[in-house]
Amino acid sequence: TQNQGRHLKEVLRLDHHGALSHLEPVSLRACRDFAGFRRIDPRFVVTGAADADATFAIAALAGLLPTPGPGSQLLPDARLLDLARIVAQSDLAPFARRWEESEAGLLLLCYKQRMKNGRHDAAAFCAGVECWRELVTDPPHDLLATVRAEETARVALARQATVVRLGPDVAFVECPAWGWDVWYAEIAPVIVAYVRESGRCSIGCRDQQTAVRLFGSDGLLGVARVL
Repeated sequence: TQNQGRHLKEVLRLDHHGALSHLEPVSLRACRDFAGFRRIDPRFVVTGAADADATFAIAALAGLLPTPGPGSQLLPDARLLDLARIVAQSDLAPFARRWEESEAGLLLLCYKQRMKNGRHDAAAFCAGVECWRELVTDPPHDLLATVRAEETARVALARQATVVRLGPDVAFVECPAWGWDVWYAEIAPVIVAYVRESGRCSIGCRDQQTAVRLFGSDGLLGVARVL
């Protein structure tokens, strides 16, 4: 009916940022609650980069993942739901766990490796959706093994970083590898990271609560103004 159509439009206005930050990430909601709801008319309005959460949600809504269609009483396969939960968790807390320690986490890492250019255009979203379709329907086991080995090597290199503690909450780190997840978990909640090869220096906080506690209500924006 017309009223049902209007309700569906409201429900499928999926987001979990700003005023809607109390909601679950869209990857989990799309897979668990609305799989295939846009199968007949797979058009979407998106913004930002083609990240794992958004493109997984689109793939689920468009019926490109092996999930039940609209109206089905069946839940998606448990392994697919586990992957949706991993994607959702990584969107909220990217440093929450070691992703390479589970099959679902490896699929997430594989997606990020393939999509690391970070483009914001329509082609990137199409590529991201197709990437999830391929990863879920035909997992590349050889590639997943390679991703696990590369991730293990990256973590090992990050743990070899030169570290200078600047206080109880802040540490200076020099390392050629990306290692924020390791440094936040094992060194300090605030990291000043220097990459000698590029001459680049970055400042990061483990989470918003840490930024507010140390730098005031504006968090790192306050640091930026001082710099």
